[in-house]
Amino acid sequence: MNKTTNKKNSFPNDDFWNSLENIFSGLSTLIKNIISALSEMGIISYNLSLTIRIFLSSIVAAINSIFERQKHY
Repeated sequence: MNKTTNKKNSFPNDDFWNSLENIFSGLSTLIKNIISALSEMGIISYNLSLTIRIFLSSIVAAINSIFERQKHY
């Protein structure tokens, strides 16, 4: 059973959690782009860059699901 005790003016509200999701998604995209650039420049291997990008995607998905659950409490 989810409690929805958050009012529009209470903190943290849905806007706060949405902002955090956007920040983490943006940081993840930035890091993935840096990893891709390093891979294209030959500094790291393609397999390593793919592994890092998959790992980052799973971490961001987990964090976003935590934020989504926090909206209901």
